Amino acid sequence: MILEAADEDALTNLKVQKLCYYAAGLIAAVRGQGGKPLFREQIEAWQHGPVVPTEYFRFSQFGGSAIPPQVNFDDELIEPRDLAVSNDVYGYYGQYSAWKLRNMTHEEAPWIAAWNRDDKVISNEELRLFFEKEVGEEYTSSYAASSRERGNSRQSGLMCRPSWRASYQDASRFAN
Repeated sequence: MILEAADEDALTNLKVQKLCYYAAGLIAAVRGQGGKPLFREQIEAWQHGPVVPTEYFRFSQFGGSAIPPQVNFDDELIEPRDLAVSNDVYGYYGQYSAWKLRNMTHEEAPWIAAWNRDDKVISNEELRLFFEKEVGEEYTSSYAASSRERGNSRQSGLMCRPSWRASYQDASRFAN
């Protein structure tokens, strides 16, 4: 995931948290039932949407300001097919403001269910069940195939199916 953005579309901690949620959801969907979660730590439903607490505290020093580009980020440490999914998430959801993403997550079953529970945890299974409806079989198959091809996924990447993106084509209904 590219950690850099223009001023009017600043990559703030709020936005990073929502992008982490969408990446975790898409990864859960393509890895399938029993698949390993994207993050070791559970995602929690906080007042302003889903949060990965360790990542939140990692960037909390920036408050609501843009997070500077990460200079020591080595994407070679990330499995190529997972990097491709993360780039797809950033490529699609990155176009929205942090507040629009916040409002979008507030309309989605994983956050709603967790927010109404005492523990506020969004399980990987909840993410999988929600996002597998958003992801087409082609996308899931390309993720599985890229693990067999290993070297090719970094160059070609995965492309989100239009049916996955179509669910948010009317994202204008959410406040910026």
